[in-house]
Amino acid sequence: MKLPGIKAFIFDIYGTLLISVSGDVGSAVQSGSSGAFRHALTAAGLENCSEDLYEKIRDLFFGYIKETHSRLRTEGYPHPEVDIVKVWTDILVNSDLSSIYPNITAIHPEIAAAAYESTVNPVYPMPGMFELLSHPLLQNAELGIISNAQFYTPLIFDYLTDGGLAGLGFNPELCIYSYTERRAKPDLILFETHAERLASCGIHPSEAVFIGNDMLNDIMPAAMAGYRTILFAGDKRSLRLRLDHDACKDIKPDVIVNNLIDIPDYIQEG
Repeated sequence: MKLPGIKAFIFDIYGTLLISVSGDVGSAVQSGSSGAFRHALTAAGLENCSEDLYEKIRDLFFGYIKETHSRLRTEGYPHPEVDIVKVWTDILVNSDLSSIYPNITAIHPEIAAAAYESTVNPVYPMPGMFELLSHPLLQNAELGIISNAQFYTPLIFDYLTDGGLAGLGFNPELCIYSYTERRAKPDLILFETHAERLASCGIHPSEAVFIGNDMLNDIMPAAMAGYRTILFAGDKRSLRLRLDHDACKDIKPDVIVNNLIDIPDYIQEG
């Protein structure tokens, strides 16, 4: 099957453009040990502290995330997302720990957040990513993102390539990240908001294709918002078919690919 009239390519990031050890941003935190916090905070400049401190930081970290999720749900966010910098600020600056261990206030929350995520969830470019993004079909189309992400997510691309996401051709107005919206996929509002931004570019969702690795978080809401869909099934660690999830029971992607570079083969030129 070839998809006609595609004017925009919209991507998920973790498990699609990036190989993710845990399969998604932040999903490794549930198994984070005090050792992971020790490793990350040592890298951020906090050294020679007791194991008790790292255990307290771990408990505060998970506690703040749980508390924020609960509060946002009561405010009408069915799939809440934290701003991880706020979480680390509460730990390093605003908690009682700062009076007991005053040296922790010298650690920048952004550095602590990035160090922890890189410890528990290292990422690498997905094979074929650069080749796909440099393909003429994509070079002549709008490129965007809808992804569960944190502030450090776009910075990864600054490290991987000169010019970052903008240098790869992505339109900043068509890039939506969960942490700025306080909503995580599969919240349909993320896709509806993105569709409004597409409209400002003169593009209807049916003229855009969303590429992701998760039937629940990616394909289902994209299809409901009117996008064409491609399921990327090339990474077993991150592929999420969700066969036992009722919301995905009647959802089928338009195309399934095992290699990113095959995507242009399914786009009808002209």
